[in-house]
Order: sequence, then C-alpha cells, then structure tokens
Amino acid sequence: MQLQFLSVTFAVLLLVSQAPQAEPVLEEKLAELMSIYGDSPRFPTEEQWRSILLYPNKQPIMTLSLMQRATGEVHDDKLGFRGSVAEALAKYIEATTPIIERIGVKPVFVGGQPITVIGDDSIQWDMVVVTRYPSAEAFIELHLDPVYVEKSVPYRRLTAKRSIMLLIQQPPTP
Repeated sequence: MQLQFLSVTFAVLLLVSQAPQAEPVLEEKLAELMSIYGDSPRFPTEEQWRSILLYPNKQPIMTLSLMQRATGEVHDDKLGFRGSVAEALAKYIEATTPIIERIGVKPVFVGGQPITVIGDDSIQWDMVVVTRYPSAEAFIELHLDPVYVEKSVPYRRLTAKRSIMLLIQQPPTP
C-alpha cells in the first residue's frame, strides 16, 4: 500500500514538473499590455492577449478587422485634438505608418461599406482592413511600441465605435 502511494505521488510530481510553466517573459508582456490597453472593448481582452502571446511566433499572420466608425466630432484634450472621425483616422494612419514599416507590417486591403450577405447583419460595419504581419510576435511588438502607444492608440480609440479583429495564420506560399 505504501509503495503504491509513493508511486502515485512520484507520478503526480513528475507530471507537475513536466507541465508547461508560464514563462515570466510572457506574464511580463501580458501585464504590460493590460496596463496599456486595460479592458477596452476596442482592444484584446487579457485572455485574447494571452492567446496571441502563445501563438506560434515564427510564421506570418494576417488580421481581418471590421470597424464601425464613431460618428460626429471627436476630441481628446490630452492630444489637443478636436475634429472629425476622418481627421482622427488620418492622424492614426500618419502616426502608425513609420512604425509598421519598421516592423514589417503591410496593409493588404482597406475598403469601406461592406455588405453582409451571409450571417448576422445587425451590425453595419463601415470599414474592412486586412493586414499582414511577419509573425504574431510582430503584432505584440507593434502594440508595445512606445511611440505607437503614445501617438497612435489615442487616435484609434477616437475612431472606432465598435470593432472586431481576427488573427489568421497565413498559409504557406506554394
């Protein structure tokens, strides 16, 4: 009986020791992302950030974003900005372009006025954006970039009333 108990205890200890441990770096990045973006519905949740951080980082990914733009005049006193959503979007693009070029992120498609032809059409999206990232790691790098956080994120917060983003593994090119 005692030998059986020791065998079970050893097996449990062995399994626990072999279980994947949360990397401190992963937890540090997750904490940093949450401190920047919090629980905003315009950015990933903690579990979504964790999924991105655990995504295989060596392969290219695409993101598909659907956005419902804010309406009317928008403003941010900290930025000293007051203007239309289109002007805020232009400022976002202006601030973001040099950062994504440095990281190797490429917009593939930007279009407006999509029409739902299959599925739930209760949300009328205004814009579709498809973007290619060299890896999920590059997606995280962008969202942790201090210039992006300071100069781009505030405009992004102003432009979107609602959005959804899908991260998609890019298939290998034949």
